[in-house]
Amino acid sequence: MSWRTLLWGFLLGLLVLCGSLLVYRYQKSERALPRGFVWASGRLEGDTITVATKVSGRIEALYFQEGDFVSKGKLLARLSSAELEARYQAAQAAIQEAQKHLEETRHLLATAQATLEKRARDRKRFARLFTQRLVSKNRLEEVTLAYKTAYQQVLALKARISALNEEIERLRAQKKEIEALLADTRIRAPARGVILRKVANLGEVLSPGGVIALMVDLDQLYLKAYVPTKEVGRLALGQRARIYVDAFPHRFFTGKVGYIAREAEFTPKEVQTREARVKLVYEVKIYLDRNPGHVLTPGLPADALIQVDPKASWPARMP
Repeated sequence: MSWRTLLWGFLLGLLVLCGSLLVYRYQKSERALPRGFVWASGRLEGDTITVATKVSGRIEALYFQEGDFVSKGKLLARLSSAELEARYQAAQAAIQEAQKHLEETRHLLATAQATLEKRARDRKRFARLFTQRLVSKNRLEEVTLAYKTAYQQVLALKARISALNEEIERLRAQKKEIEALLADTRIRAPARGVILRKVANLGEVLSPGGVIALMVDLDQLYLKAYVPTKEVGRLALGQRARIYVDAFPHRFFTGKVGYIAREAEFTPKEVQTREARVKLVYEVKIYLDRNPGHVLTPGLPADALIQVDPKASWPARMP
């Protein structure tokens, strides 16, 4: 057997092998995706939550690191509060002083009311004696003037008490406002999630609205995926989906389609779709129903099987 015969035989065998591999890959891809479903690939993401200050101040302490899992209400940072604490103490002292004056005025009012009652009895008695010509007119006028003086004193003390009550309410409102500002110097996590990035550092002076950190709620994750142009017409909001993550090969996570882009875009470089030759794709967001144990985090690559036909049966395993 000549070397040319061997060469042609080798080339023919290689051609048959390549053809068989192409046929196998085609049949596998055809079998992989059952009817009534659309495949989408992307990454898990979440809406970013900004952790910011409501008041100005210097950062005195930070209680987190990037990547930390935090519960809702956890203390993340503490701002300087010496000035606010001084204002709080001043307001508290002013309230105590006003309450002391209020108590003293109430005692004076009780005495003045007793005096007024006595002056009222005297005026009534002297008016009767005057009609009997037993006292002079001047004496009756003196008694009447004493009654009017006592009456005016009672009115003045009541007005003073009313003003003190208003002052105490104003001071209490001021104190409550300072308490709220003091509470705002303790920056707490607005939701349960993971810290994505630390923005501010220890010792920085922040104005109201200054950002301390960025975080994401692990209970509100979604898969930001991309679907080929020819498949997007089969999608609709609310369609059910199963999400597969490489880190958990033996389980899936359920969700539903919550967003479909209206315009196509070029396939992002970091996303590998099933059809590598497709250039234009549509962005789709599939919102997870649950994140058990918060095992899923933003950034994980994932695939989704979207049920476009509600009568289609879910496959027993990941295609």
